[in-house]
Amino acid sequence: MTRWLKRISLFLILLVLLAVATVYLLLRASLPQYSGNAQLSGLMDTVKVERDEYGVASVFASNRLDAARATGYLHGQERYFQMDLMRRQVSGRLSELFGPIAVDLDHQMRMHDFARHAQNALV
Repeated sequence: MTRWLKRISLFLILLVLLAVATVYLLLRASLPQYSGNAQLSGLMDTVKVERDEYGVASVFASNRLDAARATGYLHGQERYFQMDLMRRQVSGRLSELFGPIAVDLDHQMRMHDFARHAQNALV
């Protein structure tokens, strides 16, 4: 009996460690890339991004369009969660993430129909 209890305990400990490692790796993968090279389509020339000791990025490009595209890429890479929350808030879709607690706010935001107005502005 004690032998089976030890095996079950060991199995549960390994299962918890595996779960913790999986969560760690998933969260780590969502962090922005601070070194190395990245391929970004639509660039006309090479763009260089340097970061200072505080992590603040400086973008060096041969033209404004490439600089803007690289800046947008950096912004999306570092602030994706915030941008996604803002997009969901103005379109009245926060309850998809937070459940019933956000339904009243979603109803208020959907009255303004910002999602349709934004779509029309792009066309």
